[in-house]
Amino acid sequence: DLYNYRVCGIFGYNYADFKLDASAIEQNTHSVFETLQEIKHDHCDVFLMWHEILDGFERIWDVDYTTNEFQVAEIADLAPHKFYMMVSKKNPQAESIKTLLNIEIGELKESGELDKIIQSHLK
Repeated sequence: DLYNYRVCGIFGYNYADFKLDASAIEQNTHSVFETLQEIKHDHCDVFLMWHEILDGFERIWDVDYTTNEFQVAEIADLAPHKFYMMVSKKNPQAESIKTLLNIEIGELKESGELDKIIQSHLK
């Protein structure tokens, strides 16, 4: 139960997926690095973060936050996190881009290919 720990998160992030009241999460930092410093300095016990984001830091910038200093553990029984893609309303083709993305992603999901793609990018 996460309510038994001092939980940290990044300011502005939505942690509703973790089923905690917002008041139970200290959100005083503005980056992954700053939040991990909070753990190092014993200001919190747990930092809530999605694996995909940590994996992205490593793949894109070669920054691995999951090395020797921190233990990473999956939280069981969480529903899959919804991700959103944003298309600028200023783009003259915004509506057709949105429609095409919805159709193509829907087809990938229905065929099972989306899961394969996602799994290929996770460790």
